[in-house]
Formats: sequence, C-alpha cells, structure tokens
Amino acid sequence: MDDDMPKDKYNFVWFLCAVLGIGQLFPWNAFISGFDYFIYLFDPFPIVFALPIANNWGSMAAFLVLTKYGSLVSPTKRLYVAYFVTFAMLFLVPVINIVNWNRMARVWLTLIATFLTGAATAVMTGTTFGIVAVLPNKYVGAVMSGQGIAGILAGGIKLCVNFWWFTETETNKGQLTTSGVLYFGIASILIMMVFYATLALVNTDFYLYYSQRSTEIGTAVQDNDISVSEPFSGTTLVPTTLDVFKKIWVKAIHVFLVFFVTLTLFPGFTTKMRNYDRAHLTDGNFGVILISLFQLFDTVGRTLPTWFVFPKAKYLPIPVWLRILLFTPLIMLSVYTDALPSNWIPYITMALFATSNGYFSTVGMMYGSSSVTISESSTAGLLMSLFLQLGVFAGVHFAMILSFIIK
Repeated sequence: MDDDMPKDKYNFVWFLCAVLGIGQLFPWNAFISGFDYFIYLFDPFPIVFALPIANNWGSMAAFLVLTKYGSLVSPTKRLYVAYFVTFAMLFLVPVINIVNWNRMARVWLTLIATFLTGAATAVMTGTTFGIVAVLPNKYVGAVMSGQGIAGILAGGIKLCVNFWWFTETETNKGQLTTSGVLYFGIASILIMMVFYATLALVNTDFYLYYSQRSTEIGTAVQDNDISVSEPFSGTTLVPTTLDVFKKIWVKAIHVFLVFFVTLTLFPGFTTKMRNYDRAHLTDGNFGVILISLFQLFDTVGRTLPTWFVFPKAKYLPIPVWLRILLFTPLIMLSVYTDALPSNWIPYITMALFATSNGYFSTVGMMYGSSSVTISESSTAGLLMSLFLQLGVFAGVHFAMILSFIIK
C-alpha cells in the first residue's frame, strides 16, 4: 500500500458521498412525499400518474445526452448546473401554484418543472457515480446508502410539516398550500447543502489522491476495500464507451432488472396490498406504513455492502432472478387474493423486498465500477447509472400497462 495514501479520517469522505447520494434522489422523493399537496391542487387531473412519467422522461433525455456529450463538460461543472436547476425548480413549484393562474396552466408548468428536475437529477446521478467511481468501492456503497436515506428524509420532513401545519379535515385543507411552500422551501435548502458537500468532497486530500490516480492506465483490483492501480507500460489509450460497456454489460443488465421489478411493483401494486385490520387501521395509513417500510429497509439494504459483499460477481444473476420469481407472485397474491390473510405478511414482504432492492442494486453498482481500469471508471459509473435509470423508466411504464391488463 502506498505510504502517501491519505486516510479517510472519521469516515468524513464516506459521509460526504452519502450526502451526494441524498442529493440524487431527494428531489424526486420530495415530489412523491408531496402527492397530497398536488392532489389537493389538481384533482381530478391524474397528477399522481403524470408526475412520475414527466420525471422519468426528463431523466432519460438527460442521461442519453450525458452519455453522448457529457465528456465535453467537466464533472464538477455538470453537478453545479444540476444543483442550480434542481434548487430553482423546487423553489418555483409552490410559487407556480400560489399565482392565480388557470389550473391547467399550473398543471403544465408543474409537469415542466418535474421534467427539468428529473433531467437535473439524472445529471447528478450519472456524474456523481462517475466521480465516486475513482474511489474504493465502499464509497459507491455510500452513495447508494444516501439514495435510500433520501426517501426517509423527504418523508420525515413532510410528516413534520404536515404535523405542524395541517390536519386532514375539510375546513382546513387550504393549509396544504402553506405546508407545500414550507416543505419545498426546506427541500431547496437541502439541495444547497448537497452543493456545499460536493465542494468539500472534491477538495479533500483523499479524493484528490484517487482522482490523480485515475488519470493513469491501470487495472482495478480489490485489496480488501481498497481499489489498487497497477500501471503498465505502453501508450496511453483513451477508452471508448463501447469498450467499457463490453466489460460491464452483465452487471448493468442485472442492475436494470433489480430496478425494473422494483418499480413495476412499487409503489403502484404494493400500496394496493390488502389491509386485514380495517377495524384499527385505515387503508390510507396502511399504505403509508408500507411505503415507510420500503424507504427504511431499502436504506438498510444499500448500507449492508459497506460491511460485506455477497455473492461474488459471477453469481449475482442468481439472487437477482430469484428476487423476481419470489416477490412478483407474492405481492400479486396480496393484492388480488385473500390467500395471505394477515397484515404481517405484507409488512414482512415489503421489508424483504426493499432490503433486496437496496442490497443487490448497490452490489451490482460496485461490481460494475470494479470491472474496469481506473481510467475507464468514470465512463463505467455513467453507464451503470444509465441502466439503473432505464430500469426505473421501464418499470414505471410497465406498471401502468400491467395495471390496465389486469383490470
């Protein structure tokens, strides 16, 4: 090991990477957690279906542009622009809906803001994984943990805002406007905090050391949790996107599958799982519990690879496919039949479903980054993020198609 290699004192760099992960998914989780606000404003317009589609189309458009032309702009500049756009959109959403405009005009402006937020989030995701890919694998895991924490944080802030500003009665639903302004204002401030965390990360000695090493041609190997570069002589080569994809495509496909099955079933079908305790628990609160369980255990799953990674890369397809074969029929049985007559079964199912999503997506991302040379790591991180987003995009749309087919 290099004697000059700086140490991550007090796991400060790990913490900063986790904050960057929060920044990636917090904007979208802000929209998810604010669905009551949007329903209040736009009902009967099907805003709960329109928002995910607008967000995902923005994400896909940005990812495709980023994959093709991202190298023309430095990673830090891409992140700073993405943070600014996200901050502006989160700030403008409640402002748009305070102005006394036509309702459909406000709907379309909100969807445009959601589209741009999705595009900015895609830039954040792809660029962040590209930046962190030069670090040891556990820091990729830190970003994935941060993504999970984003959901818990967004939901927690929304619950606190609702608790202080809103109680669900017909006479004071107008307070949702005030709570919406406060909620999205807090979300905007949090994005600014992520911006400063990025500035701190790229200026740490730890990051600068690994970033400098990434300019060398070397083979990324694992020495415990440290990526070690073994330079070889010869002419410096510039890796093409296709060359990198050939090395990581198996891992990329399985990251796609993890998110595809997750977004096919969650939140649409999972929130329709049958509540067998209506005497003590409303269907609405039952759905909130299920979503909260997913956010909590998804974070647990994303954090576990910090301590252990299993299985080996060549065996990763086995648990990924078993997950599809196990949870798809189990959740559908809970939605459409009385074969599982207990609320504990949906609770346990959701906990395991979420943990497996967080864990195997994180392991897949880590294996993808460690399958290439250090000089290729930035491109690999971007491609892995693209397939992650493709899985989300395909899952969201397939869920809608599947719901119509089953009906």
